[in-house]
Amino acid sequence: MSMGSYFNNDLALSKTFPIHNEQNVQFRISAFNRLNHPLPEFSNQNRVSLSYLVDYNTKAFTNTTPSTFGYMDTKSQAPYSRILELNVKYSF
Repeated sequence: MSMGSYFNNDLALSKTFPIHNEQNVQFRISAFNRLNHPLPEFSNQNRVSLSYLVDYNTKAFTNTTPSTFGYMDTKSQAPYSRILELNVKYSF
């Protein structure tokens, strides 16, 4: 089974403003996994299990597997999605 490529990359930008003597305020924005897009994955509804019913009198099998068997039907969520973080830091 192959999946899309996963790259872990982060970016942070900050700007510091002096206020008085040694006091300053720093504003920072950080982007985690900024180049990633949601990757396909299996849902939690057990999409990788075959299910069937057996009638032992007639020795007949009835397939009850959903038609979406083997398909990655959802997209990945955190911690693999893009995350933005805003910070303000006051130093004195």
